[in-house]
Amino acid sequence: MKNIMLDLETMGTSSNSAILTIGAVEFDKDLGILDRFYEIVDLQSCLDRGYGRMSVNGYTSAVHRVMYVCVNGYLPNKIQVDHICNNRLCCNPEHLQQVSCKKNHKLRIKRSKK
Repeated sequence: MKNIMLDLETMGTSSNSAILTIGAVEFDKDLGILDRFYEIVDLQSCLDRGYGRMSVNGYTSAVHRVMYVCVNGYLPNKIQVDHICNNRLCCNPEHLQQVSCKKNHKLRIKRSKK
């Protein structure tokens, strides 16, 4: 059985603290470490775009998408990741859900009316 351990380095302890780095290790209790991942988050992108951005294997991606994939596996390019908590900087896997572009748009409109 594969297991994943995530490590987040943040600027504080509150739920909306900025994430500085994301580290992950995939391991098997019998085989040991299978894969490692460590990336630095571009904090300026959080201020500029509202979403944290980071470079992974030469590609720039939103931090919440990277976090979703680390926990849940493959995510097709056409699928979006919605913040259930409505906080663009949130990367808590429990606050992220896979949605279509159409559903994400409907959710955005619904939440903006509150």
